[in-house]
Amino acid sequence: MAPFPLPPIDLRFRTPIRILHPSYTTPTNGLLSFPRVDRVHGRHFYIWPRFGVHYGTALLACQIVAGNAFNTGRLTFDQAGQRLVELLSDNILTEEVYYFMVGGGPNQYPILPIFRDWEFPHGLIPDSWPQLSTTPNTTRCAISNFSFPVEGAHLVPKNEFLYMEPRWFSDNNDSVNIAPLKADLRKCFDAQWFAIVPKVIETTTAHSPRYVTHILQRQAAEVWPTYHDTTVQYLDSAAHPYLFARFAWAILLQVKPFITAGFSRHVIRISTNGEGKTEYKLEHLSGLQLQNYYSGGGPQGATPKRKSKTDTVADEDHFMGPSGEDSDVNMDNDWEDTMDERQQAGKGEKKSDIERIYG
Repeated sequence: MAPFPLPPIDLRFRTPIRILHPSYTTPTNGLLSFPRVDRVHGRHFYIWPRFGVHYGTALLACQIVAGNAFNTGRLTFDQAGQRLVELLSDNILTEEVYYFMVGGGPNQYPILPIFRDWEFPHGLIPDSWPQLSTTPNTTRCAISNFSFPVEGAHLVPKNEFLYMEPRWFSDNNDSVNIAPLKADLRKCFDAQWFAIVPKVIETTTAHSPRYVTHILQRQAAEVWPTYHDTTVQYLDSAAHPYLFARFAWAILLQVKPFITAGFSRHVIRISTNGEGKTEYKLEHLSGLQLQNYYSGGGPQGATPKRKSKTDTVADEDHFMGPSGEDSDVNMDNDWEDTMDERQQAGKGEKKSDIERIYG
């Protein structure tokens, strides 16, 4: 008897799309990486399909990593930031490498090292993430529509939700933070194999964005043919901010290799002042400090490590500027001026802290 055929795993063998930070040299500049899960449509690619990643999803991920730089963060083809990527949100990125810029050009913009340092963007969630109009149904899976075995999956993981909720939402409504998922899909969801994002899916009817699954990891190669771009149902109509936070959580976990590679980085960290109020500070930490803070176990170091005596050791690594043909790019190192600008920024502006600095 012939063995059962194995599920297709060609996703694993497609070269991923890499997003690089313009102020570091290879191989220390890899900010994010996306598997080629989205097919490029067109008659020229019918026989030999071409794959990439959804532009709107990739761009938003980078903007979140850079401290919610929704208005000033953009992708470019080159390290100098001269060749902008100008696509519609639902177009597909297909090049192997892109650079993510914040502001007018290459600079040492800071990034968020972990989810708990992220500031929820009240009133700033991009319009591309529409409100929900669905009705909860706890008896069927929101993705497969199966009725068994269905479990309640937290959109924002429970340990993170309990930690972040007082700063984010006025009440702890855990029922809104739940999506009914089949047991195997819940396991994939909790492993950050996929997120739930809005896309305009090609149909014969009028195009409008809807929430679908988006595969984030090449390990999900066997899941991709069936559960990528699958419409997600049965979510609470008030779950809009939780979906956005879930996407941020899944993306920020992928920043760990960049943070703990052993090189100094400019980062955004949360702290509490003497009055007990939350503050977001820009810091320049050594590679050793970053490893001590963020190289712990758990879900990819989602929780910072406790301080150790080694945090005071002098940093022997140094900032690595751009290389090659773009080595003449001028990098902004004046962080004292940057902090002054941040403190003087108007509180009424609908911009993130990073955009007030670089906008």
